[in-house]
Amino acid sequence: PIHNIDIDDNELPMSIRCTHEKMSEDGAYILENGVHLFVWLGQSLPQTFIQPLFGVQCTQQVNAERFAITGETPLAQRVRNIIDTIMKERTRNMRVSKHVCLAIFVVCSIT
Repeated sequence: PIHNIDIDDNELPMSIRCTHEKMSEDGAYILENGVHLFVWLGQSLPQTFIQPLFGVQCTQQVNAERFAITGETPLAQRVRNIIDTIMKERTRNMRVSKHVCLAIFVVCSIT
């Protein structure tokens, strides 16, 4: 999870399993599988996280087609550093797809 990172820390955030029980709609996560890297933003992510990174008010305003952390804030720099560190630690063959995947939680029942 990157929504609760300490901007003064230099370590990578704790890894968690990518399951719906572990991820929340008000959270932000870096997902990577050795081939692709994604930044997943929950629909209810607070403005206090979105604004410093992307310069917009909510996740719906983040340009998912042209992902870029545009902010020049300590939080933006910390997230960029995390992404850079992950990319350096993985193999040279890792194809990086910096796509923002806006999370939409759908509850359905099967009858």
